[in-house]
Amino acid sequence: MSLPNLAVLAGAGLACGYAVIQIGRALLARRWPTVEGEIVDARVVRTGGDQSKEALDQIVTYRYQVAGQPYTNNRVRFGLQPTPNSMVPARGANSIAGASLAASYPRGKPVRVHYNPRRPVDSVLYLTPNFRVWVMLVAGLAFGYAAVHGAL
Repeated sequence: MSLPNLAVLAGAGLACGYAVIQIGRALLARRWPTVEGEIVDARVVRTGGDQSKEALDQIVTYRYQVAGQPYTNNRVRFGLQPTPNSMVPARGANSIAGASLAASYPRGKPVRVHYNPRRPVDSVLYLTPNFRVWVMLVAGLAFGYAAVHGAL
């Protein structure tokens, strides 16, 4: 196997490994207890690139309490979490995406929060991994197959 194919295979393995870990975390979280929480904020933010290549993502922040201790988190699903360059709403955030997000997660909306009983700061709103995890898994499998069979 050539060095480029080995490099692609290693990258594919990392992508598949990450995806499998996130899917496993989502499956384990099915045993986590839940508490009532509420939406604190929901906004569309710029997460990467400069202004000419602006990437947008959604940040949903919620709060909840476990044994009287308050917690705040912004993980909606397992998987890649957006890392905003700025928590200031992105240009055009009042567009369709911003309006849709605000309608789905209005401030003060009650939500069911699943939390890790060993680390209550570790929480999630939905027990299914986000779409990016599935994309990484499929892409990793496809590139891994291509690397092994010399299709690159």
